[in-house]
Amino acid sequence: MVPGLGMARPHIEFIQAQTLPWTIGSDGVERKVLSQSPDSEACAFLARVPPGWRVSSSSQSGLAEEFFVLDGSIDIDGRVFSRHAYGFMPTGHDWSLKQSAGGATLILFRFDRSDVDGGSGEPIALDSALMPWDVSLYDPKLIHLRLARKVLRLGPNDSGRTYLLTGLPHGRPDVESLQLELHPHAEEMFLISGELCAPEGLMVQGAYFYRPPGIPHGPHVSDLGFLMLMRNPGSNRVVTHWQEEQRPLPVDPVFNPGRPVGSPEALRQPMPRSPAY
Repeated sequence: MVPGLGMARPHIEFIQAQTLPWTIGSDGVERKVLSQSPDSEACAFLARVPPGWRVSSSSQSGLAEEFFVLDGSIDIDGRVFSRHAYGFMPTGHDWSLKQSAGGATLILFRFDRSDVDGGSGEPIALDSALMPWDVSLYDPKLIHLRLARKVLRLGPNDSGRTYLLTGLPHGRPDVESLQLELHPHAEEMFLISGELCAPEGLMVQGAYFYRPPGIPHGPHVSDLGFLMLMRNPGSNRVVTHWQEEQRPLPVDPVFNPGRPVGSPEALRQPMPRSPAY
């Protein structure tokens, strides 16, 4: 079991959220489910609330939840979360009112009821735009991406980390191939802006993957740079076991993402690069 996410979710590498349909709930919120555990309530999804939305409740019950605002703003008990704000609500946290005057789009992650450590702690509210970038932890084998991060949350008892990761444009090394990576923990990513080239294809804004532990992957390059929201369920730091196997750099890769069995055919459609000027 991966702390914070119940039993293993299926390997998704990758989907473009734009290819998923919005479904509307009884609370007036539109949702796109990106990933769902087959035997628990652990999930990742996009949520879009309309202008003037307002809902009351008394408790998060057995679920913990973290979220990141992609656009607009949402008010939770008088605390306004605007664009690129981050929030965490621990298991059992009570709230009385959520509302949005102008509407908002968020990405949310809900924690399994059985996970005690990953869903515990104090509520968190951060304006990530005001946080400094940390550039001190480069892995020499990833130096071509010129990475920086902002840590949003560290789970108790090494149960997981949530952070922003950015890479500069022209992130391509002067070699023809690179080693594969493997992590003993899960990795989860949502691409906020920019693009990233992988062997599975070109990921653009709205790309999402969930990678269970122990799966070799990479390499990755980026000509335009990127900003992504990352999660490491099961570890408060990235642990990388570099493999001897190497793959060619994915320059203009063929679109061939990996999907769970039974995924709709629409998910196999690539998204175009940003339109020309």
